[in-house]
Amino acid sequence: MPTDPERTPEGMKQQLLDLETAYVLRLDTVASLKRRIAMLEESLDPAISKHLF
Repeated sequence: MPTDPERTPEGMKQQLLDLETAYVLRLDTVASLKRRIAMLEESLDPAISKHLF
């Protein structure tokens, strides 16, 4: 009976590593976007109400 290569310990370990890598990359992207938003907010005219955004 052939086994599914993704169900082997090695395959599952690789899947977990891939998921962890994707998760960390998304966290980095979110952090980068938050920094960009903060920079853009700081560059707004102070007379503009930030509550509009």
